[in-house]
Amino acid sequence: MNSLSKPSDPRARRPFRGVLGGVVLLTACVAASLVLSGCATPVGPATQTPLPQGQSLSLAGDTLYECIAEKGWPVELLWDGGVLASSETIPNEQWDLYNADADVCRAEVDQRILAMTDDEIRAVYQLELVARDCLIAQGYDVEEPPTEQTYVDRFFGNRWTAYGASSISTAQMPDSEWRTVNEQCHQPSWDLGAD
Repeated sequence: MNSLSKPSDPRARRPFRGVLGGVVLLTACVAASLVLSGCATPVGPATQTPLPQGQSLSLAGDTLYECIAEKGWPVELLWDGGVLASSETIPNEQWDLYNADADVCRAEVDQRILAMTDDEIRAVYQLELVARDCLIAQGYDVEEPPTEQTYVDRFFGNRWTAYGASSISTAQMPDSEWRTVNEQCHQPSWDLGAD
């Protein structure tokens, strides 16, 4: 079921994790504004305290959240950049309007991704290599990356990511452990399309 569609249960809470016109939004941004949290070997468990309102581990999630909130919708930003829309705060008769506004916000992020230059894409590739090294240091297997040119050529279609090429399985992983991995090894794709 589409995470932005009208819920069948009016009490349902509905997270929105952006899938933008074929470009999976697990967050990222453009070259100069790409942010990577360090990938040093951890010195202890990462903090599980909530992030300040409007700040997640995803710059693109923050951008999407801010856009939807500026349109007047009472949504919640999750630590991973997901935007949670709840039927507890959005009346059933307003879901179509909410969906339309959220689509506009997603399109804005999508357009920034589609406008990325080859140099900006190469910068993301370098950050994916850093994420790969970090995941390997954490004990995960990660497939060999493609060449830089192959990465650039496939960026808008079948883009390689360190997380996607890793042995990480979130099926049995508690949310707190998933968050810790992401705090230690930032996913560059989570920032694509951010302001």
